[in-house]
This record gives sequence, structure tokens and C-alpha cells, in this order.
Amino acid sequence: MRKTSLFILLLPVLIALAAISLSWDHPIPTREAQVKESVTRSLTLLQNSSLVFMRKGGCLSCHHEMFTSMACQIADTKGLHFDPRYRAQRVHMLDSLQKEYASLFHTFSFGSDPLGLGSAYFLLNLYAEKFPPSPITDGLVNFLINSGRPDGSFIPETARPPFSSGVFHPTAVGIHAIRLYAPLTKKTLVDSLTAKTRHWLLTHTPSTHQELVFQLLGLNWCDAAQDDVRAVAEKLKSLQQPDGSWSEVPALPGSAYATGESLYALYECSILHRDDPAFQRGVDFLLRTQGPDGAWVQISRTFPTQTFFNSDFPPYDENQFISAFATSWASLALVNALPDSLSQP
Repeated sequence: MRKTSLFILLLPVLIALAAISLSWDHPIPTREAQVKESVTRSLTLLQNSSLVFMRKGGCLSCHHEMFTSMACQIADTKGLHFDPRYRAQRVHMLDSLQKEYASLFHTFSFGSDPLGLGSAYFLLNLYAEKFPPSPITDGLVNFLINSGRPDGSFIPETARPPFSSGVFHPTAVGIHAIRLYAPLTKKTLVDSLTAKTRHWLLTHTPSTHQELVFQLLGLNWCDAAQDDVRAVAEKLKSLQQPDGSWSEVPALPGSAYATGESLYALYECSILHRDDPAFQRGVDFLLRTQGPDGAWVQISRTFPTQTFFNSDFPPYDENQFISAFATSWASLALVNALPDSLSQP
């Protein structure tokens, strides 16, 4: 009886010792290791799929290539490196498209931008790949400047929610791309346009989560006063849900798309840092909801505007383009959760 009682008393100690022994054999991954492994899976998947998309679609899409390029640019600073074929093909495609865009300068007037939001994101990709200013970038900047409205806003693209919808998105990305590549000869014009855009962003009210995200990014890219940036950021922060996510619309549950872009915007504007509890709750949500194949699958809620083809991205049906978008946003957020010193010994 005494032996049985002694065994019962010692049982918790034995269990604890066994757990310690198992942890030596199977150590729990550190938070940094978990994020690194997650980003490695997601960006590997995106890059492989983007090669398929470029081969079948013949273009640099926002959902497969452009945001992936931006994430890979940040990943390089974290010591994460991927298949060099991807970057080589992307650079080749960018260079080829530059030559194609040159022909547009002889076809379209400089009063409008025939490429819509594509011009801005094309410039952002050139910048991510360290392409120097050129006559082509000058021409694209001219297209964008002349697409601006007198009040400082930019012409919206076709309505494909959640990405291509509203005026805040093209306005923020348009002014950002212009300021990255505008030649010095246009400084006075660009400064004036920046002031108008900043005023427009401050005096208009977003009606969706996406618009709030790009209002915040746009104000940051327009060098708005820190108090104005923080006021918008606090609105965005207040929409974080108890599980750490953000939602595109109040009626929908939190998603990787909305959470990723929220974390990216708040980090980009130096409002949240990687150690902030709100940032870490968002990271937790993304880590919990990532699929084993590296993707964050999302269901499309818009009418298709292009012919579908399979780019080998989960879930391998008509929802794969928005899922690639969601995975790109999540990856952009997670790479910022890694320290810049990752590549250092």
C-alpha cells in the first residue's frame, strides 16, 4: 500500500522527467524558426507557381509575381534565399516587358495610363529588382502623373474586390511608384502632386478594410505628419479580432489576406514592431491557419475578369488567384517578423 502511495506521489515527477527527456530529443522550435519555416514554404510555393503562371499567362500578375517579388526582396535581408531560377526568369520578364511598354509611348497619348494600376506595380517590381531609372521608367512615371486627377487622387481600376477596388488603393500605390522613379526634372510637379494626394487621403473616409490599409500606406508614402499617420493606424489596429486576425468585411471571419496586409501596413509605417503584442497575435493567426503545402487558401468573392488556367497553386481551382494574393500578403507580414540579423553568425 505504501509502495502504491509512493508511486502515486512520484508520478508527476516521473512524467515531468519524461517530458524533459523527450524535449531533448525533439526540441520545440523557437518562434523565429517557426516563422522562418513558414515563410520558406510559402515563398517556395509562390515562386514555383509563378514560373507556371508566367509561362502560361505571359504576364507579371500582382497575385503571383509582383507581391512575391516584394516579399523576396525583404527575405533577402533576412538571410532567406530561394531557387535562383525564379529571380532570373522574373528579371528576364521585367526586362522584356520594359521593351514592350516602350511601344506604348508611340501608341497612346500621355494623357492617360493604358496599363492602369499595372504601371505602378511594374515600377515597384523594377525597384525591388534594383532596376535603374531609364527612359522606360520615365515614360511610365509620365503615364501615372497624367492619370492623376486634379484633386490628387488616381483613377480606380476595374472592380475586383478585395484587391482592385476603390480609389485609395490606386492613389496610394500610384504616388508611391511616381516618387520612387520620378526624374529630378519633375521634382516641382511631383512635390505638388504629393501635397494634393496627401490632402485627398486625409480628407476622405475609407469605406472598406482595404481602403483603410491603403489610406495608411498612402499617407506614409506621402510623408504625412506622424500624428496623421498614427490616427489612421489606430483605426486599423482597433479592427483586430480576438484571434489576432483582421477581416475584409465585418460579416466575414478573419483572413490571411486582411491580416497580412494589415500587419504589413502597420509595420511599414513603423506603428507596430515585430515584438509588439498586436503584431505577434497576428503572426500567431497566420501560423495557425497556413496549410501544410504553404498556402493560405481563400475563397473568391468576385466575378472573374480573366480566363482561368491552373497555375499549380492550391486549391488548384478558380480560387487559386485570390489564394496566391492571400499567401503573398501573409508572406509579406511574416518576413517582417524575422530579425534582419538572421543571416549573421
